[in-house]
Amino acid sequence: MKRAIALITLLTLITNFYGQDHKSVKLSFNIGSSVSNLQNSDPAYRHDDYGRYIPIKTDLIKDVILGITLNGGIEYFINNKSSISSGLFYEKKGVFINYDSSFQSNITDLRYEYTFVKKIKNHYLTIPLTIRRYFFQERSLFIEAGFYGGILFLSQSYFKEVTYVQYGNGDPSTTEFEFRGKGGDNHTTKFDFGLTFGTGYKKAISDRISFISNLKLNFGLRKIDAINSNEVIYTPSGIHLTSKTIKNYYGLNSFARNINLTLTFGIVYKVN
Repeated sequence: MKRAIALITLLTLITNFYGQDHKSVKLSFNIGSSVSNLQNSDPAYRHDDYGRYIPIKTDLIKDVILGITLNGGIEYFINNKSSISSGLFYEKKGVFINYDSSFQSNITDLRYEYTFVKKIKNHYLTIPLTIRRYFFQERSLFIEAGFYGGILFLSQSYFKEVTYVQYGNGDPSTTEFEFRGKGGDNHTTKFDFGLTFGTGYKKAISDRISFISNLKLNFGLRKIDAINSNEVIYTPSGIHLTSKTIKNYYGLNSFARNINLTLTFGIVYKVN
């Protein structure tokens, strides 16, 4: 909260510093696509037939989830080259892990095939606050940087595990688990915040209307798990036996954070 107040105060001082002649307000509507994942999602786990935790290596590029993003924005120019930009954004964030493996046992002559699917889609309403800097005489190219805050309003999840065993005599055996979830999801942190960086291009169509394209990268700073912190719990199970439970974020690291890249196109209208 103190950081937010300091930022607002700084922006107010900057606004008052510049002359009145350059001040103008522009409104925009943008729509586009997004690519999202979770930073620091390792370790991820699946279970074997004996309930043991088997680690799976995640990939920041391979495990992305695609989505649509849209927003209504407002931009306030504080001089000919600089502006403050904000708005209301819809963004889908999450992760999509699709893991397959096979193994041939030389001892038991068994062939194992394993499929592991984990898809988590978290839907947010976010409000960014950035400072833009324009280049060239026509103010066509810009870069921006700032902060964002987001509220989770819907979470969807899909998990699937399939184990296929081919015995030496040719007989197969299949074990399958599948789950779908949808709701408010108390497991996911309700409020997300982080850093945002972007670049874009604006082309005037008329005196008041412009075309704009915007590429933006958002780094979350808050952990995704609202309940757990990778706690490991050992529980006695029979004589000289102990069961192990790892409490994390749906089998992913509790301290994972959102990261997403958006590419939008839209129309800008100059109010004054």
